[in-house]
Amino acid sequence: MNKKEFKNFISYLLAVLVLLQFCVTVFADDTHQEIYVNDIAEVLSAEEEAHINNISHIIFEQTNCKLFVAAVDFLEGKSIEQYSTDLYMQNEMGSNGLLAVFSVAEENYYVIQGTELVQEFSNDQIDKLLQNLVEQDFENQNYDKAIMSFYQAAAEKVGKIYSAIIDPEQYSAWLEEQRLIKERQTKEQGRWFAAFVASIALTSVFMSVMIVMVALRSSNKRKHTNC
Repeated sequence: MNKKEFKNFISYLLAVLVLLQFCVTVFADDTHQEIYVNDIAEVLSAEEEAHINNISHIIFEQTNCKLFVAAVDFLEGKSIEQYSTDLYMQNEMGSNGLLAVFSVAEENYYVIQGTELVQEFSNDQIDKLLQNLVEQDFENQNYDKAIMSFYQAAAEKVGKIYSAIIDPEQYSAWLEEQRLIKERQTKEQGRWFAAFVASIALTSVFMSVMIVMVALRSSNKRKHTNC
């Protein structure tokens, strides 16, 4: 390898190292938050919708489980089972999602869960929750209370199944802890990278000096021979 090739090699190596630094220290910042409630029937308050979205987002971030609520008037001429199944598929809820549909005008409700949840959150368990928490309030047209009571119970159950945090304050504290851990890791990686680049730079200087010395010796030998 001649001197020019060596310099090109060092330049290429440093460029690769710079790219590696970006890969190590840059983390994705996805601030997009999916909507987990569709209140077409307009029976929930803004605060209740925000609560559902917040808790479902927290659960999804930890478990990849979508916990979705739909409050509608009519079912588009479908059975509530078919309507719920179609909505479940449209929202791409996967094998561990849970969808609760409440039809106000048709006075009906239905819950569908993914195959991964069935073992831990069975149809019998869901039916008991609906009977205990929804039926009476739904008959009395206390739709928001019925929906929120079921949602809270379902969120707690899913949280237990996946050992997930569902309390917003606890989750915020956990996120801060994870941020500090990641920050320490990033600093450590930065120090390692700086040391590595320094070693490469020193090696490059040493090799350059050696090349120059070899070139000077060769030049002196040629001069001596010519003399």
